[in-house]
Amino acid sequence: MHDVDQQGNPYAIEWHIDPQCTKLSPVGPKGTRLRCSLNRTQIRISGDNTPFDKWYFAVEAPGPVYDVQCTPTGTNEPVIPPYNSTSIVGNQASCTGLINGGNGDVIVTVKWRESW
Repeated sequence: MHDVDQQGNPYAIEWHIDPQCTKLSPVGPKGTRLRCSLNRTQIRISGDNTPFDKWYFAVEAPGPVYDVQCTPTGTNEPVIPPYNSTSIVGNQASCTGLINGGNGDVIVTVKWRESW
């Protein structure tokens, strides 16, 4: 299993996704799929009276995923564990986070391995 193709290009994709799930860019390579959802949870965190919704992204890669990073870029998308988390299971990677009316993209980067 390799993390780059025979030309040395990494098996990786980077999506810039708005947490409202209204636009997806770029389209993943063949065999890579992305699911996005926004749950209107209105979660409240202790010490903050702001109601937050929860975003969720799941990626299915053509091979076993070994790294996933999800980086919020908006000011209304706090990074607060355990509300922000990532998970990898085989070819699947996912991440979750909170948002309160922001529209800054979340950058989702997934790296996987394939054989050649």
